[in-house]
Amino acid sequence: MNKNQLNRMLMTFAAFALNFNLVLVSLAGFAEAQTKPELQSATPQRLDVVVLRPAADGVSAGKRTFPPPTKDEVERFRTGKETKARAVLDFRGLRQMLLNAGVPFEPNVLLEKNWRDHLRNHNGFLEGLSSKQIDGSFKGGTIIADTLILPSELVLTQDTVIFANDIFFEGTEATIRSYGKAIGVFPLNEIAASRLRSRPVAIDPNVMAEDPIKARFLSDFEKFPAGKISISSRGFGYDDWLKSRGVVISGSRADELPYVNPCPNGATGCLPEPTQHGSPGVSGDSYGVSNRGADSPDPVDGSCILAGNPNGQSTGTANPGQAGRDAGNAPQPGQSGGPTPGGNAGAIMCSIPDGSSGQFFFDATGGIGGHGGYGGNGGTGGPGGDAKRGGDGVTCGRTVGSGGNAGTAGQAGDAGAGGNGGNGAKGGNGGNITVDYPAGFGSNVSLIAAKGPGGPAGPRGEAGYPGTPGSGARGGNPGPTVGGVFGNYGNASNEGGHGDFKSPGTPGSIGSLGDIEGVVNRVERPGGGGENPPPCVSLRENMLQVTCNCTPHYWVDYVSWDGGETWEYQYSVYAGCW
Repeated sequence: MNKNQLNRMLMTFAAFALNFNLVLVSLAGFAEAQTKPELQSATPQRLDVVVLRPAADGVSAGKRTFPPPTKDEVERFRTGKETKARAVLDFRGLRQMLLNAGVPFEPNVLLEKNWRDHLRNHNGFLEGLSSKQIDGSFKGGTIIADTLILPSELVLTQDTVIFANDIFFEGTEATIRSYGKAIGVFPLNEIAASRLRSRPVAIDPNVMAEDPIKARFLSDFEKFPAGKISISSRGFGYDDWLKSRGVVISGSRADELPYVNPCPNGATGCLPEPTQHGSPGVSGDSYGVSNRGADSPDPVDGSCILAGNPNGQSTGTANPGQAGRDAGNAPQPGQSGGPTPGGNAGAIMCSIPDGSSGQFFFDATGGIGGHGGYGGNGGTGGPGGDAKRGGDGVTCGRTVGSGGNAGTAGQAGDAGAGGNGGNGAKGGNGGNITVDYPAGFGSNVSLIAAKGPGGPAGPRGEAGYPGTPGSGARGGNPGPTVGGVFGNYGNASNEGGHGDFKSPGTPGSIGSLGDIEGVVNRVERPGGGGENPPPCVSLRENMLQVTCNCTPHYWVDYVSWDGGETWEYQYSVYAGCW
């Protein structure tokens, strides 16, 4: 795409309204359609099911063996009733990150609504954590801390899991966001926004010495109960593509502005690089003015000497202008250079502690699909050639020569037709959200996990204009009158004929919604505290003692390629022991 095409595209974007209606669909489409290599011609749909299994079947040749899912288990999973199993599927990457960081408990216990009770078995670990302060340069990964201080805006480019006793943001409106990456936030005691104090307060020197990071924060900031905390993992889409090029969405308009760094605090790399999600399609070729038709030949006057013909000769015909070229169509989705779909949203998991206040917003919407390419503009027809005058007559003795006829003017070239606009690309898939919160706190929690809207349709190309007709000319003049003898004037010619108009192209179609609606799992914890867990529920598998007297359980993932008739074992992860 050249600079002129890009400018044309961005300027037209300014009039585009980003009004997209999000449509809910069945949870049966949760498992993304994939193709197994040996069955590509049949394009089967992959179905994933996660089930909980006790380790009662033992170990065979070093590999755990479990019975396949029952029809009832499959139905419960596909209809969204097994919400914890879905959360386990989303959490598996973050679980491994926590294991790699050396947590002494089984990370899957964080998906239990009473996980804080489970971790009473690990007070030594919790009390030994150190406080940390993260700035805007943090790009993602694993954070384990006592008190964690976060900036008001944290933009992540990697999967991220946060486990801390307390989490505080430096701002009354705080945001953690990624583009399609998984985010897990698990505060044990508190998560809160804050505001800067009008003046710092004195902190006990002993407290300062024990935990200087937390003490400095409490000296300069105070908790803000009415704060807003937003966590977003939405897919990268067309609006982000615009933003990365200095075009800002304002209301329902995209206004072309000088480039502004989209990263917080002047940081770099907050947008995924490289990415094509949401980028627009290539425009069809446009054409300029076609070639001009040749003018009439030069006139030939009469002559008393050469050929002895006093009459001026009639001038030949001018050539018509060439027709304007039909414009190219914008490539369609799936073709080389076509617009790309919006990115898929990542999963979000968060646990809001008892005693929390303020508002919490969670967004796992798929990215907006790419804008369809513009149809090219038709070319302008070439100008018709100009006519030239007829030859002038001369007088030879008493013979008066007549003037020749003027040449015929060239016809204007026809206009070129406009090209068709490209279709907008499909939106990205929504991500799954699992959030647990205290009893009665549900009105403070907002969640959206929608399919990404389809990309805007590519506008049609406009037809070109016909060329200008060639101009006419005068007829040749007769020779001078002699003895009352007059010659005749040659015939003048009119301008050439006008070219025909052609039709503009056809606009493309708006892209379709993403394939998958994210699953929202709201878990309200009962008041009065959780369960009293057995002493081994939260232990890691390699820490189990014989004295625990419990049965290890595993989350087992099966996949089917034939609609659920047969199931293949994929992997298993430890769920706990009870």
